[in-house]
Amino acid sequence: MERMLVKVGRSYRLIQTDEIDWMEAEGNYIRLHLNDQSFLMRQTMCGMEKKLDPGCFVRINRSAIVNVRRIRELKPDRNSRYFVVLDNDCVLSWGRAYRANLTRLIHGEKAG
Repeated sequence: MERMLVKVGRSYRLIQTDEIDWMEAEGNYIRLHLNDQSFLMRQTMCGMEKKLDPGCFVRINRSAIVNVRRIRELKPDRNSRYFVVLDNDCVLSWGRAYRANLTRLIHGEKAG
């Protein structure tokens, strides 16, 4: 998927997936974060994850998917957890259940 159509008021906006910094779950919706804007889209995290290129987006926890091009650094803590720091200074935690995705990201592998 290279583009998404999101409803904005009474109209629709076409968003290029490479514009997205990260996405977060809000029930059966997903909030797309782009720079200083956000858009709500009716979609589940599982559904969205299946549509996205695993070389460009990675699920880091139950509620977040990030654009790998926006990741500035990964910070481990003392408890073997990792935090993702995005280019816009947003910090998100990498869930233990998604550790395999971290390994794939570090080694440049695609999900599959």
